[in-house]
Amino acid sequence: MVSYLPFRLRLSSLPLRLGEVTLARLPFRVFQLCGCGIVGDHSEASRLFTALAETALHYDGLSLEETPIDSMLWKASRMKHKNLLVFERSRAPHYVVDLPSNYASYFQQLSGKTRTNIRRGMKELGDRLGHWAVRKFTAPGQVREMIGLIETVATKTFHYRLLGQDLTASNQQLIDNLTLCAQKGWLRGYLLVGNDRAIAYAIGYLINGCYQYELVGYHPELAHASPGMVLLAKIIEDLIGSRAADLLDFGAGDALYKQLFGNRYYEEGAALICRRAPYAAGAAIAERLLAEASKLGARALARTGLKIRLKKLLRSNAEQAVSWSSHRDGVKGK
Repeated sequence: MVSYLPFRLRLSSLPLRLGEVTLARLPFRVFQLCGCGIVGDHSEASRLFTALAETALHYDGLSLEETPIDSMLWKASRMKHKNLLVFERSRAPHYVVDLPSNYASYFQQLSGKTRTNIRRGMKELGDRLGHWAVRKFTAPGQVREMIGLIETVATKTFHYRLLGQDLTASNQQLIDNLTLCAQKGWLRGYLLVGNDRAIAYAIGYLINGCYQYELVGYHPELAHASPGMVLLAKIIEDLIGSRAADLLDFGAGDALYKQLFGNRYYEEGAALICRRAPYAAGAAIAERLLAEASKLGARALARTGLKIRLKKLLRSNAEQAVSWSSHRDGVKGK
């Protein structure tokens, strides 16, 4: 074997979004490719795309996710292919933590301000809650308990109210997926609890010495105590202390906490490569045009300072909706 290209077929959809508003969702079957994915030289990589374009499997396009832009796969995707159209979706820094042999040395690598904020957060949590601790979930039998605890926090976050992220016990698909991951030995969930209630959570997957940080959130009422930062510091301490991993991968997307805790990054890209067929090409072009229009609008808002205020307003409205819902349920209970 001189090269390989692992992929998975996803029966997904292309969301036609203008800003935060989804106008429509178009069915779109994709071959999803993640990471580097390639062993072989440049000519072999190009040949693999040709093979995918000519396969008998029915699909509309290829989706490249979290692909390093200096990888052979990314470079091959940028070439012209007679049966494929290439659309670059985004580029962003991808942050990771190369875990050292002991936590003290890692903690000293952090900036003085970050170390101070972590210590302050721990003290404030102690002052507010009296006692707090971090629980770890890895076994199949722990999945329902973990989601039951997380649900009390997840439904109060903007991830749930604005983005529709359903981390509740009613999401049976989520329960089944996490149970399967636990059976494989991949699941590693962490929960910061105080006074027997959940404060912050992180669900991730540990495979081949790499911990992938996936689903996170914290109780908005305790945001000033930085519970997310405290939990992340404890997760890193556990991964180092147990020698379970030598790398923590924050996954796609940029965020301040990733910059503060990460000690290495590389540039990654995402791309959509569609077949030159009327439906596939039309759907991909429509999705890209709306995405570019949204970017232009976001840049205009950022220049005027309205983008940050709009984000705060949306999150504040979501949190107020949660508070009103909780109050209303309390009144009904009385």
